[in-house]
Amino acid sequence: MRVRIQFIRSMITLAAFTAGIAFAQNDWPSYGRDAGAQRYSPLTQINAGNVPQLIEAWKYETRPAPSDAKARESKTTPLMVNNVLYFATPYQSLVAVDSETGKRIWTFDHQHAARTSRGIAWWPGDKNAPPTIFFGTEDGFLIALNARTGKLVPGFAREGELDLKPGMKAPELDNAPYGLNGAPAIYKNLVFTGSHLQDYGSYGGRGDVRAWDAATGKLVWTFHTVPQPGESGHETWLNDGWKNRAGVNAWSTFTVDAQTGTLLMPIGGPSDDRYGGDRPGANLFGNSLVAVDAMTGKMKWFLQTVHHDLWDTDLPPQPTLVDVVKDGKKIPALIQAGKTGLVYILDRRTGKAIFGMEERPVPKGDVP
Repeated sequence: MRVRIQFIRSMITLAAFTAGIAFAQNDWPSYGRDAGAQRYSPLTQINAGNVPQLIEAWKYETRPAPSDAKARESKTTPLMVNNVLYFATPYQSLVAVDSETGKRIWTFDHQHAARTSRGIAWWPGDKNAPPTIFFGTEDGFLIALNARTGKLVPGFAREGELDLKPGMKAPELDNAPYGLNGAPAIYKNLVFTGSHLQDYGSYGGRGDVRAWDAATGKLVWTFHTVPQPGESGHETWLNDGWKNRAGVNAWSTFTVDAQTGTLLMPIGGPSDDRYGGDRPGANLFGNSLVAVDAMTGKMKWFLQTVHHDLWDTDLPPQPTLVDVVKDGKKIPALIQAGKTGLVYILDRRTGKAIFGMEERPVPKGDVP
């Protein structure tokens, strides 16, 4: 196993990156607030001086009542658009409430697997489809709801529900887990999905990233995160270690560089994520940040941060788009963190390290 280390000396500034959609200053319409994952609100009403004066304005009980259901934690990041707050609950539902009062506008209850969603996506719609909320389920469905009414969008896939599982598992692995609890991402008329797979065991569902037409649910493109025969990177899987390989999946969410139409995909490590004896080689595109053309899925560049991972040291966070000043010049850049504790600062046009990067070998263990 080898890791890549980058040393950081820089002045970095945040810049505004959107998908070409106008939204209010107090809106939070994407998982990271905007397509560039800034995770930053420009609002100034709450500051260090008045935080101690904050009091509870309202609260919303997500557990159905009356109910003896066990209390479950929520991992979702709410979205807010036009003073409506949208969030998934741990109780098989998605809710829209008035952000000022907490009053429920609508609730959508579903019968899919109950594990809570980490995030949802909002799409403004087009002439053929209404404003839409997308979210995934643990049993592998992408669901589209009318953001105004909370009803399934009938024109999307099969009456508003898209089964993501077909083609993602070999017949003999039909019972292997395949789900979507990370937030989908949106660019123009496309919705992008990763997957949640098992970390244990080596073989299972595929971690391919896919793009779907946001109005119809039709598949637009597929990126094979484990390269198939004839594809670039396939040579990094020796002894047929690529076959039916689980993991190598985008299990969190994506960032979009709307200025260049680039989808940035942080990809996890191969399964089993603690043993690599059955997958010799560097195992692309595991533990990699991959940039593709958002409309076609064609790869632009990639950076593998750990070759042949043995310790589950993948890249969960969305990369954040920034501007970096070096030698008096402003460079469009991104910041990518990961489980190794290292932070990478890359020119987002090329994937090259702006301040240099040193690759160091890791001592070899004695596991056969």
